[in-house]
Amino acid sequence: MPFDDLAGAYRRIDRYWNTVRYLRPSQIVSRVDLRLRAAARNLTPDRARARYAARASRSGLDFSADPWGLRGSPSAASEWIAPATLAASQRDAADAGCGTFDFLNDRRTLGTPIDWTAASAPQLWRYHLHYFDFLADIVLAGSVDAASSMMEDWIRRVPMAAASTGDAWHPYVVSVRTVNWMLALSTAPRAFRPSDAIVESLRVQTLFVRDNLETDVGGNHLLKNLKALAMAGAFWRGETAEQWRQQFTTEFTRALAAQLRSDGGHYEQSPMYHAQVFGDAIELAFVLRQLGSADHALEQAIGRMEKFLIRVCHPDGQLAQFGDTAIGMTPEPAALLAASRLLSGRDPDGRLVVRHALLASKLAQPVRNARVPDGRSVESTSNEIVTPIASWDPESSGFVTLPTADRRGFLIADAGPVCPDDLPAHAHSDLFGFEVSVDGVRLVVDSGVSEYASGPWRDYYRSTRAHSTVMVDGVEQSECWSSFRVGRRARVVDGRVEETGNARGFSAEHTGFDHLPHPLRHRRRLLLVDGRFWLVIDELVGTGAHAWETFLHLHPRVELAETNDSRVVAQRGGATLGITWFGIAVPRRISGQRDPLQGWYAPAFGRVVASPTLVTAGSGPLPVRFGWLLVPGAQAVQDFAVRTVDANSVIVEIASETFAISLDAPPVAPRPRDTGKR
Repeated sequence: MPFDDLAGAYRRIDRYWNTVRYLRPSQIVSRVDLRLRAAARNLTPDRARARYAARASRSGLDFSADPWGLRGSPSAASEWIAPATLAASQRDAADAGCGTFDFLNDRRTLGTPIDWTAASAPQLWRYHLHYFDFLADIVLAGSVDAASSMMEDWIRRVPMAAASTGDAWHPYVVSVRTVNWMLALSTAPRAFRPSDAIVESLRVQTLFVRDNLETDVGGNHLLKNLKALAMAGAFWRGETAEQWRQQFTTEFTRALAAQLRSDGGHYEQSPMYHAQVFGDAIELAFVLRQLGSADHALEQAIGRMEKFLIRVCHPDGQLAQFGDTAIGMTPEPAALLAASRLLSGRDPDGRLVVRHALLASKLAQPVRNARVPDGRSVESTSNEIVTPIASWDPESSGFVTLPTADRRGFLIADAGPVCPDDLPAHAHSDLFGFEVSVDGVRLVVDSGVSEYASGPWRDYYRSTRAHSTVMVDGVEQSECWSSFRVGRRARVVDGRVEETGNARGFSAEHTGFDHLPHPLRHRRRLLLVDGRFWLVIDELVGTGAHAWETFLHLHPRVELAETNDSRVVAQRGGATLGITWFGIAVPRRISGQRDPLQGWYAPAFGRVVASPTLVTAGSGPLPVRFGWLLVPGAQAVQDFAVRTVDANSVIVEIASETFAISLDAPPVAPRPRDTGKR
């Protein structure tokens, strides 16, 4: 075998080993079990369907005329929904009635009757089709007969174990769909009675979820399964249903608690998935409240998650885009927070999304004159964002916030675990990457994510160069590969809050380059100086000579005005951010580069926009120190520069002011943290 082929084979074996060695044995057993079950169904589909039909008929899951006590709720629900949201819901309902669906910013017409195979669509799009999220819009619009007809059509033409409908019977998809069907049947008019076919299919789908819990994946997938079963236990009547309600509510709450880090963030390290799980927990809590069986441990976890969600939102009210986070894939954060406040008996201070309005409409009378924010800012909804930096510990999510003293500037950075050891699906090589807003407008961004399909775009979004951080010797921080896998992975070590007389911030290093022939560590300091501007200081410490690149990704609408050869001013509307650098060459400006991919931003799934990126490189022996000075607001039009950098300090000048920042400040003692355990 040629040497190159041998070396390539070794790298592949090493990558696989570094991927699977983190898995729990129970995950591997579960994966084999689920695959064998699917193979058996596909081998004898008629037998599988007959077996599930027989089990459904003797399941003891009895249908009630008013499953969740919510019949007729759409008439009250509309008062909880913002007019713009209500109008969008009505459009989506009308489109669905015509067989037109818009998922992932990809609008397709499947005709009437609906072509449920949607063979030309991407897999994730087909998943969304079979979720049936649009049923809530149809029921709210008063078209329950149309919803019923759509479900019956799906039952006839999307049988279990058919070769063309495998996506529809993925356990995750079935879990989402069963909740949506139960929601539609529970909130229909009082006179409505579903057909026997719908009730029987829903029993089968519920049993299918029970048989196929995704313990191989865990994370948000397992929570979706458990939520569906807990809500099914509340939907059906009978001894089995009551047992399920108690069992799976307990299992959901325990699994959720196990998946929350010390700061209340979901352990998959993606603000988007945190918001999704938060919304799922709220839905289950609403149903339990409606039935008079509130779960206090669940609601306590929701309270912790609420605080975390506030922390990872920009002043524009949208999520920071670390990990796999795309805007618009979950309900608006402000709407989630309104639902959480309503659940805990507080003024919602806003309106709800359709599904939460349907679930909550009978818990309290609508607050007709409730204060409704502009739908963007979430900062005003809580007093949680009051300190310049969040506490940090190794068990936290590691998202660090540094707002300026006047609250006009906001920086958030990712200094947490890359992923749970046994669940790397949504990990990116984004350690120490950060985003910046000024005057409520995003200027420095993460590259986001536009798709999950394996290929060059997926590789780019997960790569080190797609984030505002440092790459060494062309090597990724963590070995992200395929769509959802990670081999070798970096660890954050020696994280600490730092404070001097005029600067407060955070520093840490990671192990992502420990495996190089000449190992080194990348340490980054993120400092807020005088409450007014930020210093980003990178240090590479180790042995040998190396080459490095550092990246600063800017929003697509940012315009760069060059004030001289040593600094630029980023402008977007009336927001400004002065940018200069030290210890590195003048950055190149890259936007929309194809080979290799660089200078791209994904604001949402299915959307890719060219965006300006500052890239600069250096090489030589270690140690080295370099970084960025970021000056927000009116200060950006003044003269500013980093004048001196030595072993112990950095000297910054802005107009006639001079700031000396010590680099050997002792760490601040960690603050007490709330683990949520009592």
